[in-house]
Amino acid sequence: MNNLFLGFPATKSSVYFAPWVLLFAVFYFTFIPFTVYAQPEWIPKESTRDVVRTTLDSDTIARGFTLETPQKKLRVGVTPNAVGERDVVQVRLKSLLPSEVDIQDQVLLSNVYVYDIFNEDTVPVYQPIWVSIQTERMTDQGGVLKMWDSNVGGWIEVPSSYDPQTGEMRAALHLPYAILAVFEFEEPEYTGQASWYDWYGAAMNVYDMGDVVQVTNSSTGATVTTTIVSRGPYTPGRIIDLPRGVFAAIGDVSQGVMDVEVQRVTE
Repeated sequence: MNNLFLGFPATKSSVYFAPWVLLFAVFYFTFIPFTVYAQPEWIPKESTRDVVRTTLDSDTIARGFTLETPQKKLRVGVTPNAVGERDVVQVRLKSLLPSEVDIQDQVLLSNVYVYDIFNEDTVPVYQPIWVSIQTERMTDQGGVLKMWDSNVGGWIEVPSSYDPQTGEMRAALHLPYAILAVFEFEEPEYTGQASWYDWYGAAMNVYDMGDVVQVTNSSTGATVTTTIVSRGPYTPGRIIDLPRGVFAAIGDVSQGVMDVEVQRVTE
């Protein structure tokens, strides 16, 4: 059978984001005593999509189990009695084509995957479900594991750990169903009003001192860069104070304020 999984490799690794996630995952997947043999669903020969589906009885649920896709790029581990109060549950793992989900102009670093633990009704989850996704590549900006949230109609970040030796992104979730993918990290963009003052650098409450930010006039698209040297502003709606000359480079000083977007400039 082509989807037997005996555990994550117990190798020394560099960890980012949340070290406890990786440490617990390595321990769990290494010592979990039971492996499930699942049969892939029928897949057309021209398709590279992973599709695995299996039915588990109450004894298996009580012992805990681990499943992986045939291409070994998605691994899901369930600790003993993490899901329960059901005689049987079904588990499905599969990958989605980018055209099947809304990527929202983000850069994918992995395939998009779904895991689903289900029955006739909602399956309760009492302990974390451990998930590992194999990245296809990693960029200098780094990667972020995200989950599709239908309530907000967008992707939300999931606390995770990255192992550069294996290229795996690992996380723990308390959900019986999730759509997951690894995306390239993007600096957040802040929107609001900019004001000006007589000083040699900008003031902002978000970024660190010395950070360089790009400020864009929302009305004209004109941009300028400046360095954060102080804190403020403290007026509701205002997100940055700019030196007079910097403000004048993209807006009319006589107006006092302008709508802007601010984003940190990365090297």
